Amino acid sequence: MDSDPIALNSRLGVFTNPLNLLDLAAVAAPAGFRADGLPFGITFVGPAFSDQSLLALSAAYLLSLRPPLHRTGGMWSPKPDCSGPELRAGCRLDLEIWDLPVAQFGTFLRDLPSPLTIGTIHLSDGRAVKGFPCEEATLPDATNISTFGAWKAYLRSQTLAAANKNRG
Repeated sequence: MDSDPIALNSRLGVFTNPLNLLDLAAVAAPAGFRADGLPFGITFVGPAFSDQSLLALSAAYLLSLRPPLHRTGGMWSPKPDCSGPELRAGCRLDLEIWDLPVAQFGTFLRDLPSPLTIGTIHLSDGRAVKGFPCEEATLPDATNISTFGAWKAYLRSQTLAAANKNRG
């Protein structure tokens, strides 16, 4: 990149540069898999600053298509019906933020059980932190707890459910 940034940028921007030059916005969406198993997608294009409309359009498209998700065998599903305000493409959730020394991060990753993974979580205050993003396709039979707003709220619901069951 340092030796020839223009050439690399041109190669990487084959599909985006024309849109940028024409002052257009675009959103790419998965569209399924080809016969040879490779994924393919489509791009929704609109006027500058139409990103939110394009995101809504691509979400409606995905909802109608419900493509299989990579090799998981799971199917794409719409975001949960959240009762609280939404951020980007998900629910607003209360998170616990922990401070892990950098020197221990490698050991933490090594011992991380499957299907957990580390990804970037965008907070409402604009910060981006590392955390555990969750894709329903990795555990299709798991309960989606997003509507509870937080892990601890889900745990409380389970405690209350167990207490009510024991009363009956």
